[in-house]
Amino acid sequence: MRCFTLVIALMAFCHLTNATPLEWSPKVHHGQLDNGLKYVFYPSPKSSDPFNLRLIINVGSVDDPAGQKGLAHIVEHMVFRANRQHQSDIHHYLDTIGWETGKQVNAHTRQTDTQFMIRTRPDDSLDLNQSIALLSDMAFSARILSKEWAVERQVILQEKRLTDSVGRRISEEKKRIVRNGSRYVDRPTIGDTTDINAITAKQIRAFYHRFYVPENMTIVASGAIDPQVFTKALQEHFARQPAKPVPERSYVELPLYDHLKIGQVQDEQGSTSAVVFGLRSALLAKNTQAGELQRLQHYFLRKLLPPLLRGSSQTFYSHETSEHKPSDNNNLSVHLRLKSPTNNRILFALYTKTSQHKQGLHVVLQEIERLKQNGITQQQLNTLKHKVRNVIKRNQRLIAKRDYAKWDDKITSAILQGSVEQDYAQKSQRLLRWIDAMTVEQLNQRLRELLSAKDQFLYYQIPGGEERTLPTPQQVKHLQATFANQVFAAAQPKYSQYQQKKSQPDVNIDWPALPKPPAHIVSQARHYQHTITRWQLNNGDTVTWLKQATPRNMVYVKALSNAGYQNMQQPIWLSQVAHQIWAQSDLAFASNKDVRRFQHEQGVQWHWSQNAQTLDGSATIHPQDLTQLMQIYHSQQTQWQFDLHSVKAMKAALLKESTQPSKQQQERDRLLGIPADTRITPQALKQTPLATFKQTANELQQQPVNLFIVGDIPEQRIKTIVLPALASIQRQDTLVPRSLSLPAGQHRLTQKTYSNDMATVTIKSDAPMVWTPEKSFVLSTLNPMIKKALKNELRIRLGGIYSTRYELSLDKDDRVRSSITLTTAPERVEEMIDAYHRVMAQFAKQLPHENLPRLRHTIAKNEAVKMANPPTLLRRLALSYQRYQTPHYLTSLPMLEQSVTLDTLNHLVESLLPFKNEAIVIRLPHTEHSH
Repeated sequence: MRCFTLVIALMAFCHLTNATPLEWSPKVHHGQLDNGLKYVFYPSPKSSDPFNLRLIINVGSVDDPAGQKGLAHIVEHMVFRANRQHQSDIHHYLDTIGWETGKQVNAHTRQTDTQFMIRTRPDDSLDLNQSIALLSDMAFSARILSKEWAVERQVILQEKRLTDSVGRRISEEKKRIVRNGSRYVDRPTIGDTTDINAITAKQIRAFYHRFYVPENMTIVASGAIDPQVFTKALQEHFARQPAKPVPERSYVELPLYDHLKIGQVQDEQGSTSAVVFGLRSALLAKNTQAGELQRLQHYFLRKLLPPLLRGSSQTFYSHETSEHKPSDNNNLSVHLRLKSPTNNRILFALYTKTSQHKQGLHVVLQEIERLKQNGITQQQLNTLKHKVRNVIKRNQRLIAKRDYAKWDDKITSAILQGSVEQDYAQKSQRLLRWIDAMTVEQLNQRLRELLSAKDQFLYYQIPGGEERTLPTPQQVKHLQATFANQVFAAAQPKYSQYQQKKSQPDVNIDWPALPKPPAHIVSQARHYQHTITRWQLNNGDTVTWLKQATPRNMVYVKALSNAGYQNMQQPIWLSQVAHQIWAQSDLAFASNKDVRRFQHEQGVQWHWSQNAQTLDGSATIHPQDLTQLMQIYHSQQTQWQFDLHSVKAMKAALLKESTQPSKQQQERDRLLGIPADTRITPQALKQTPLATFKQTANELQQQPVNLFIVGDIPEQRIKTIVLPALASIQRQDTLVPRSLSLPAGQHRLTQKTYSNDMATVTIKSDAPMVWTPEKSFVLSTLNPMIKKALKNELRIRLGGIYSTRYELSLDKDDRVRSSITLTTAPERVEEMIDAYHRVMAQFAKQLPHENLPRLRHTIAKNEAVKMANPPTLLRRLALSYQRYQTPHYLTSLPMLEQSVTLDTLNHLVESLLPFKNEAIVIRLPHTEHSH
């Protein structure tokens, strides 16, 4: 009777879910203007939060007309050009307010939507009303002029060059089969070169005015937002736009057919072999409880099925003839892909990687039949139910910590998927009820529905230059019918990722006791202004302690030495390999694996990073863990074991993987001042005895260490724990950092390396300059200014590039280094090089036009945050002693922004530009392409 009642209740509940729409969380405000524009926003309770805005337009590459591929993406670009609401274009307006595209403002086009995002900082240049006005200007006031399209067209073609790759081409080939019969096929977001060259400004304007209409838009906002200010701004800037018809877009949903589509995926540079068989089905709407329940079922299937597939299980075949059981079948693994290509479609695909495509097809079809016949088990389901319940309960706790940026992402995701962001308390209770009621029979029934879909596809992925014969639909259907008449035993999983893991006992390591105090101290100095104490030890080590309270009373530690991989005594590659040997070595009393587990379990971990000039170890601990931290450090320094067998195996593996650098690579290295000992070569490995690896690792670890500590701990603990631990370690100061520089003078190298129509230009420059942390900071403020000047000239005015990487730095080896890498058309290489030199030569004239007061204000705000951040303080403490052997840098930090003056920047620019040392590497296609 109880069972019958449960069934009736479940049937009634499932009937209710079919008709029940999902509702927005009460924390989210949503509405619609009279002209159809929709808005959704989350007002954060934290007044200190900035705010995010996002304009979603329902238009993407799927809407591109035939012969105009890339049009939606083109509009996204042109929106940043000339605008009726601004004297110049949006790019230059953003310059005037100190915003950058890619940071405060960004945009992207996808297959079904285009988004424009604004990400503000606290107390930013534009308030909420002004930011909404900017979005409105971009949405409705773009002028789209022919002369500007002539420039932006070149930018888009440069972007296309950057995205052209084997992976992208293969992805488009796969889409042609997986999404067959739809407009998603042959409509890459970036577009088609022929179409891009043919599209006119008139066509762009027509597309813009057709799709950029209020009812086709949604605004998402989150952060410190006053609801009244927000809705008033929408009324002022968006509601004035007249209502216009929304384009009909029924083609957005993937059509379903009763057919089997067969094809092949191949690229001349491709190397993968695979067989993929898929089935396409309809989904219930996600904004209903029925749709949510269906997706919960799919979540369970996605987790439960992989362990049942060949390669993850012991598989048994019954009644199979040799005709359908190739001899190498058992070597193949089958994998699952279960995902939604569009909002209301689900794709179920099985695939195996094999060069024997015919056998692979047999295996995949057999696995489909096996799943149909056997499905999942009750034990599997029970185990996963337990895990999912725990996940939901954990999410219930985490949801309260969700910040405004996460709300932005969640709301946006819900809108794009045709759903809502629900109240998680209600949603989680509903999910838990559904999980309790979920049965094996329901899941297996849903699995059989997915595997019986009439819309099917098959493709062979074939390496370039190879040929395969594709089966016909009739042959595939014959195989399916044959396997359907066979009986397949249920898979017996060798393991299950859903079984309860046996809890491993905590690692217990009997760490050797630390050396007893007192340590042999050579000198001690105090800097009372900063409550800093510094000890010099007899072995050359130093300990510098800044006594300062930190959040949660944590202690921050950094250990620095000259054991970087760029030193005068060791080959660069050998130094790097030797450090890895040490980092992976066992201790005399514990394995490396146990040591790593112990550190993780105890929360007392050293993190090591070998840089060019230094070996950097860092840790963050509770004060009571100081002894444990130093025990680990002392043991790793003094009791690491050189395992001859492991190093021999490592050397053999390196020999197998290493190659001799090509002639072109060697030419580039020489031009850029990269030493020959940077790269691992077979010859270098063969000439290096195993003992040399140990000797090199020992030498790295024996370099004197400067240990820095930030935290409020008793001084006596440092004297009795830290100082004796360090002082007892034998040190030898033998390594001298090696400074790399470019060959003197101006040099250029041109090589033909690319198979496609593209060119890259790398320009590196350097000059001597004495390093101080203050000067390095001031010099770094030139970076965004130079990047902006380069972007305005090379991209916005000339249209010669899509993006560029530029970096200017003053390094501790007393050298200023400048580096830029850009991609352009082969025929525009010289033009871009000349433009770069022109920008750098004229940059001093640009400086007076920079808004330095705003820059200083930004620096002051950022510094207030950084000075309250213990890791930043620790890093700056180390920098100060690296340069001055005193806390001088910390003393100068409060006045840091005041040093960023026009005179200071002018002096730096005039002393550097133009660089006397410069190396240019130009890489061109192997053959000339028509343009």
